[in-house]
Amino acid sequence: MSELLKLDERDCTDLCKSIQHADLICGALTKRQPLDCHICAYLQLLCCRCESVKDRLGRTALHIAASCGRSNVIKWLLKVKHANINAKDYESGYTPLHRSIFYGKIDVAVHLIKLGANFGITDFNGLTSLEHAMKDSWRTSGLREIKHGEVYVWGSNTNYTFGSQETRVNPELLYAFHKEYPNITVGHICLEKFHCLILTSDGKVYGCGHGQGGRLGLGSEGTVITPKQIKLAASGHANPVLCKKVSISIDHSIFLSQSGHVWTTGLNSYRVLGIQPPPTKSLIPVPLPLLPDTIEDVGAAKYHSIAWGSTAVYTWGLNAGQLGHEKTSDKYIIAPKLVSCTFGVDIKIKMVAVSNGATAVLTSKGDIYVLHEYHCRKILKNQLNLISISVIGGKLNEKLDNSLTEANHELKIVALSNVGNLYLWQSSSPQFARCIYSINRSLSIRQVTFNLNEILFVTNDGEAFKGIVKPRKIKMIENNLQIQKSDFHEFIDSGQLIKLSKIHHVHRALSISSDFKGRNYAVLQANPNTFVKRPPVVSPSVMKQDMFMFLHETAEDDAINDVIFRVSKRYFPAHRYIIASGGGKLLDVVNASQDLVVELVNIKPEIFQQLLMFIYTGTCDLLNSCKWEINSCECDQRERDTGNVCSGKDPVRLLQEAAKRFGLKGLQNMLNNVYYEDGCVYVKNTNVQVELRKFNRMSYPGLHDVVLKTKDGIEMQANICILSARLEYFNNLFSVRWNQDSRTKHITLPFPSAILLQLIEFLYTDELPLLRKEDVDHICQLLILADQLFVIRLKEICEHTLTSFVTLKNVAQMISFATIYNANQLKNYCMEFVCVNLSCILESKCLETLDDEELCDITNFYSTFHPIMECRVITPYSYAPSDEVLLEANKICEISFNEESISDKHASKTQKKRTRIRKTSTKEIAVNKEYDHFPTFSSPEKIELENIEEKQTIETYEIRRVKSRLKALEMAKEIVNCDNSMQEYTKLPLRHRTISITPMDFPELTKDYIPTSPTPKSSKVEKVEIKQKITKLSQKQRKRLSSESSVHSLDTSSANINLSESPRNPWKIPSPPLSSSPIEVSYATTAMHSIIDEERKQKQNFVKMKSKLLVHTQIEDKAIEELDKFYNAGNISDEIITIKRVQTGLIASPVWVK
Repeated sequence: MSELLKLDERDCTDLCKSIQHADLICGALTKRQPLDCHICAYLQLLCCRCESVKDRLGRTALHIAASCGRSNVIKWLLKVKHANINAKDYESGYTPLHRSIFYGKIDVAVHLIKLGANFGITDFNGLTSLEHAMKDSWRTSGLREIKHGEVYVWGSNTNYTFGSQETRVNPELLYAFHKEYPNITVGHICLEKFHCLILTSDGKVYGCGHGQGGRLGLGSEGTVITPKQIKLAASGHANPVLCKKVSISIDHSIFLSQSGHVWTTGLNSYRVLGIQPPPTKSLIPVPLPLLPDTIEDVGAAKYHSIAWGSTAVYTWGLNAGQLGHEKTSDKYIIAPKLVSCTFGVDIKIKMVAVSNGATAVLTSKGDIYVLHEYHCRKILKNQLNLISISVIGGKLNEKLDNSLTEANHELKIVALSNVGNLYLWQSSSPQFARCIYSINRSLSIRQVTFNLNEILFVTNDGEAFKGIVKPRKIKMIENNLQIQKSDFHEFIDSGQLIKLSKIHHVHRALSISSDFKGRNYAVLQANPNTFVKRPPVVSPSVMKQDMFMFLHETAEDDAINDVIFRVSKRYFPAHRYIIASGGGKLLDVVNASQDLVVELVNIKPEIFQQLLMFIYTGTCDLLNSCKWEINSCECDQRERDTGNVCSGKDPVRLLQEAAKRFGLKGLQNMLNNVYYEDGCVYVKNTNVQVELRKFNRMSYPGLHDVVLKTKDGIEMQANICILSARLEYFNNLFSVRWNQDSRTKHITLPFPSAILLQLIEFLYTDELPLLRKEDVDHICQLLILADQLFVIRLKEICEHTLTSFVTLKNVAQMISFATIYNANQLKNYCMEFVCVNLSCILESKCLETLDDEELCDITNFYSTFHPIMECRVITPYSYAPSDEVLLEANKICEISFNEESISDKHASKTQKKRTRIRKTSTKEIAVNKEYDHFPTFSSPEKIELENIEEKQTIETYEIRRVKSRLKALEMAKEIVNCDNSMQEYTKLPLRHRTISITPMDFPELTKDYIPTSPTPKSSKVEKVEIKQKITKLSQKQRKRLSSESSVHSLDTSSANINLSESPRNPWKIPSPPLSSSPIEVSYATTAMHSIIDEERKQKQNFVKMKSKLLVHTQIEDKAIEELDKFYNAGNISDEIITIKRVQTGLIASPVWVK
C-alpha cells in the first residue's frame, strides 16, 4: 500500500534526473498484463520528466516501449510529453528505432518513422537502424549467388540516357524497360553520356537514348525513349545472334556474341569500329573477322577498343599510347591487333579494364600491367587474391591531336581482392595502398568501378556506396629522428582514405555503373520476389468431384436435367450438353427419340451407370483396381436360357462393348489397360494418367439454355447443367427459382462482363491459363467475385497470380486488399515479402498507410519468420511495480488515447517553449491557453491550506517545465501563503454541473474587459464551474456565443456589471496589491493571450486545409451541386438560397522552409 500512497504526490520537479524513477518506469513498461493507458497513467504520476529520465544504461521510457512493442505509449510520449525520439542509450548507442527493429517490433518502427525518427543515426558499431534490418535478413547469404536482376537508375538524364527525360534523385526502377518486358531479367547494364545498353540473361541486348552516329545499332539515328531490342544479323551467323558481353563508349558500342564474334556499331572517328575499310559510321552492328584466339570479353573507350581472352589481348583505334603497341608513323590501328607485350610464360589473363587513356591487365599470377604512354609497365606483382580491377584517366599523346589535352587525367587503378578489400594505385602515388573507409564498420566489396570524380562499389550485403579519394598527407620527417609507431598507426599512414556516402534506396545491389563524369548512375538489384520462398498453393482440381456429385444428386423431378435414360427398370436422369461433350453416338440416340425418356436395351444398368460416370467425370470405377461382385453384374433371363453366362460375368468386357457401341473410343482404349479376374479388376500399367474432364462453352451452341446478362449489358450464353454442377450459387438459383416451362432463361448478374466471362470459363475448364496476362485490377476484381461466391480454387489461382505483381510500392495495398477479402495466402506472401525486404520497405515508408491491426499482423509474422526473434524478448524486471499499482494509477489519473486531441495539440504548437524566470509574480495571472487543447487526462493534486482543516482536490494540468529556480519557487510559496491568509475559501464540489452559462457570462477572451473586485469565494467557484462547462460546448455553440457577445459593446457591458456579481472572465481575477497595477497586468495578459489564441486558430485552420484530401473536396463540390439542383436555387425569385462551404476563419500564411 505504500506504493499506492506515493502515487498521490510526486517527489520530484521538472528537472528530475532520478535513476530510481527511470528504473521504475522501465520496469513498468516491461510488464505484459497492464494496458498502455495504465502504464501512461503510472508514468504521469510517478515523475515530472517521465519521458526523459534515464536508467543506468541510458535507456528512456521510449527505448523500453519500443523494445516491448507498446505503440500507444510511444505515441503518448512523443505527442504529449515531447520525448526525444532520437535519444541514444549508453549500452549500444541504440535509438528507439534501433531497438524496435532489433526486437522485431515492425509496427513500432513504422510509427517511429512516421513521427520523425532519423534513419541516418548510427550506433556504436556504425550501423543504422535500416542496416540492422538488413543484417537480420537471411537473404544476404543467398545474394552472392544471384547474377541477374532489375535495373534502377538515377541522375540528371539530360540526354535521354534512360529514355524519357526525367531527373531522378533517388534510384528508381527503369519502368520503361521492365513494364515493356516484365519477365526478363538483366545481367549487365552499360551507361554513357548519350545512351545505355541492357544485356538480358537470355542474351538479348536492348538500347535507348540518342542514336546519333548509330551508337544504338537500331538502324537509325533517332532518339529512342523506350528500350528496343538490338538485332545482330548477318550472313553466315545464327539468327538470332545472342550476346554474352557488351561495352559502350560515348560514340560507339561493342558486342561479343556467344559464338565468340565481335560486333561493333556507331561513329568511327578514331577507327574504333575495327572495320576495313573504315567507314564514317555504322548504323547497325557489323561483325568483325573471327580472331585467332578465343575472346572472353570486350571493352570500349572513346579513343580505342579492346577484345581479350585468357591468352591474348587485341586493341585497335587511335594509337596515342594506350593500345600497347609501339609508336609508329601510323596514327590509327584500324583492325584488331594483338598486343605483343608478354605477360609471362603459361600466365593466363584474368581481366582487362579500359579507360580513355590507358588499358590495365590483371593476370592469374596476381600481376597488374598498364598499357600507357606506349609502354607496358608492371605496377604490381604476386597478389594472387585479386579478382578484378578498374581504371580511369591516363595520358594520351597530345601531338596527334590538340583536342587530346582535355582528355588527360590522373591515372588511377583500383583492385578488388577475394575477401572484399580495395587497393588503390595513383600516378601521383605509384604504389598500391589499402583503402580505408570513413565509416566505422567493415565492408566486403562485391564489385567496383570508377568515374572521373568518384569511386563506386557494391557490397556482398547488397549495399551501394560512392566515395571520394582524399589526398594523402605526406609527412616530412628528418632521417635522424627515430619515431616508433604501432602497427595500427603504420597501417593508417600507409592506407588511402576514402570518404564514403551510402546510396539510399539500394538494398539488393549486384553491380553498379555510371557515365564518365558521374552524372547518371545505374545499379543492378536482385528482384525482391526472389527471396520469398512460400508462394500461395493452388489446391488440386475439383472438376471430377463436382461432376460426380452432380451426377449422383441429379433427380428425375429436378428442374435442371433435360433427358432421362431407362435401362431395364432403372432410370438415369442426365443432361444433353454433357452427353454431347462426352462424344460418341449417345447424343444421336437422344435426338432420335421423341420422348423425354430414352429407353436403352441390350445393356445392363450397372454398366450404363459406369458409362455415364465416365462421360461426366472422365473416369469410372472399372478403370481402377477394385473388387467387383458377380451379383452386381448378373445375366438376364434370356442369357441364362441360352447358356451364355460367362460373357456377362466380365464387367470390363461389357463396358468395353458398350463404349464401342456408343462410340466412346477414349473409354474403349483405356479399358485395354484393365482386366477382370477372380472377382477383382486389375490395372496393367499404373503409370497411365487419366486426363481431367474439361468442357468447351462454345461447343454445341444449340444446347445453350441460359443467357447471362452482365452489369454493362453484355449477354453470354451458357449451360445450366455446368453452372449448377460447378457452383452452389447457380445450383440454388436454377433448381428453385425458375419455371420448367421456359426453355431459355435470362438472368441479370451484377458483375462486369470481363470478370463474369473469366468466372464462366473457369467453371467450364477449372483453370485460367491466360489470367497472368491480365492487369492487376482485373485479377483483384475476379478474386473479389470468387470470395463472394465461395469459389475456393479460383480464389487460390487469383492469389497465386497476384504474387507476380507484388512490388515494393504496392505491397501495403496488397496486404490491405488481402485482409479485406480473406486472401490469407496472398497476405502471408506479402508479409514474407515485407520481412525479406524490410530495410527497403521501411526506408520507402510505404507501410504507413496500413492500420494498426495489419501492422500487428506483420509484427507477429516477422517474429515467427525469423527464429532469432524468439531470443530477443525482454522479460519483466524484478523491480517493476505490481499490477495493482498500475491499476490504481489509472483510477487516479485516467489516460485516454484520443488521436484527434493529441494531433490537434501537436499541430497547434507553433513555437518552442522558452524558459524564463519571473522575478515579480504572485501567481499565474492567467492560466495558459494550452490547457484547453491538452489531451484528455486529469491529475489531481493535494494542496494543504493553512486556514482550512481538510484538503481540497483541485483539477490542474502539467504542461511546461519549471520556469524558475529554487529561489523563485520559495518566493511563490510565500506569496501563496499570504493569499491564503487574506482570503476565506469554501469547500467546492469536485464536479458541479448545475450552473448555466449565458453568452454575457462568458465573453470571448479577445475582448477588452475592465475587471471588478469580486469576492474571492464567488470568483473561485465560478472559475472551477465555468471550466467544466467550456469543455462541453460544441463548435456551433461556441460560434453562437461568440456572435451574440460581439453584438454588445464594451461600454454597455461595463455599465451593466454589478459589483457584487462574479466577473465574466475568470482568468482576469485581480491580484492583491503589488508594486505594479493589477489592471495593467490584466490588460497586457489579455492582449498577449488574444494574439497567441488567434495565431493558434490560424495555424489549426492551415493544418486542416493542408491535410484535406482531394476526394473530400470533390465530395463537397458534388454535394453543393446536388443541393443547388434540389432546391432549384437558380429559378426561385421569392427567396435567395446560397449554398457554400462553412468558413473556417483566417488561415495562417504558409512559410517557405529552406
